[in-house]
Amino acid sequence: MQQILTIEPSATQRYVLNNTLEAAGFGVVVAEDADAAERALSARLTDLDHALEGVVLSWPDSPDEGMARVMALLELPDHHDLPVMVLNQAKRSGARAWVDNRDRARLLEWRHQRNAGEALKRLIGGDPLPTEDPAANDSGLSVLVVDDSPSIRLAFGDLLRLQGYRVEVVATARDALEAVSDSVFDIAVVDFYLGEQTGDALIRQLIDAAGGELACAVLTSNYADHIIQQSLAAGAVACLFKSEPGDLLLARIEGMARLLGGRTQLRDQVASARALAHALPYIWVHVDRSAGLIDLSKPARRYLAIEVDRPPAVGVPLRTLHSTLDGESGKLLDDAITAGQTAEAEGWECRPLADGTALVLRRDATATGGLRPGRDLNFSLLFMAVEFTTDTDQAISVAANQNLVEVLTQRLQQRVIQADRIEYLGRGLYSIVVAHRTDAAGIVAAKQLIMTVVGIAQGLGKINLHSHAALIRQDRPDALDSDSLKRAREGALMARQAGRNQLCLVDRGIVINADSRQP
Repeated sequence: MQQILTIEPSATQRYVLNNTLEAAGFGVVVAEDADAAERALSARLTDLDHALEGVVLSWPDSPDEGMARVMALLELPDHHDLPVMVLNQAKRSGARAWVDNRDRARLLEWRHQRNAGEALKRLIGGDPLPTEDPAANDSGLSVLVVDDSPSIRLAFGDLLRLQGYRVEVVATARDALEAVSDSVFDIAVVDFYLGEQTGDALIRQLIDAAGGELACAVLTSNYADHIIQQSLAAGAVACLFKSEPGDLLLARIEGMARLLGGRTQLRDQVASARALAHALPYIWVHVDRSAGLIDLSKPARRYLAIEVDRPPAVGVPLRTLHSTLDGESGKLLDDAITAGQTAEAEGWECRPLADGTALVLRRDATATGGLRPGRDLNFSLLFMAVEFTTDTDQAISVAANQNLVEVLTQRLQQRVIQADRIEYLGRGLYSIVVAHRTDAAGIVAAKQLIMTVVGIAQGLGKINLHSHAALIRQDRPDALDSDSLKRAREGALMARQAGRNQLCLVDRGIVINADSRQP
């Protein structure tokens, strides 16, 4: 069996490292400090029973006189041929420089220490080594450890950090709740006996505070059935025991990480499917078994004159959304939804889904964004001037900031439907030909676009965006009438005099507030 000298002052890291090397088939000679390392290296030269095939050491976090002696000793001719694996926890340049200047040396990040055995075999055998280390755990998951024992916090925190997890340790339930309110964690490991309360009660609070998006494990030294049952009932997905070896604890945490990865993948798939469904140019309304609203597409909001930024509450009855979904046709659809059957009524179609819910679709939806072409499709010109303010509250045209113009144009293009036409005219002015079925729907669409501009500012720090706009009926979608454009400009000036985010309805000669947040 090949003997390997390990030089590691941390008891936790020493335990993990030695287990890794022993599992790889090496015999381990342990040096807890620099003095022990010097003795082992000296014995190697005089006693065949102390022969060493390699050295694995941790690069010190800060200058260390004892380790400096060991590094110098390894540079002497007696030891220069000895393979050395350097574990580096913080990518310090000194470690890289030392390894680069030595023929038989290898640098490995501590978070990849599980690969140390295989990498050391290749180093000893003289095989070429890959330039990049395969990651043992590149998940980047964050873990909150809650335990009132300082030694447990230190040991468990170190154990997880060595595997690449981002770790925060706290001692009390109050500190844990504050941590969850301030930061996002993927996993929480909670001691069952915390003094002021039990871990199962804290787990319930943490899951609630995280909005249900937190995987919890209870940590205990007691194998009592009631502890496990109470913890699992509270929402924990695993029980960790303090007496277990570090490898087993890590395996349990990695199992939770895989569970989270599966949840994330499923959530991403659902989000992608939902985004695709909303991007399709169809009118659809998703309802529950009682014909209550779950969701509806953007073209459906336009068709039904429902504001995007003020959607109807989930559960609102389908028949209250629009007159064409009321009366006998609405009752027919309601009955079909309840019975899980397909039905048609007044241009609408009910399609039951496997989970008992249903999609109610407008059967004449087309590539115009769910709006019928021809006599049922009308157009209005929305002329919008966009400005921004900072701390000074002085309104400045977005034309003064080209980056703002690009962001605005992109977001507005994402919000309009296929039947619309959008054009940036320069000087902070936008021309948008809005397709709509009724005048009310056209006004709703215009207000949505105005509030889209306002919403963009939420990610821009201290910048506030607002606009003043005018809406005027347009005969055709593919040409701007010069007279209509002139009247729209005059209407936009009227809207500006009335305040921010105001909309002038030119055909009616009135100005309305497009921002529901202000009176």
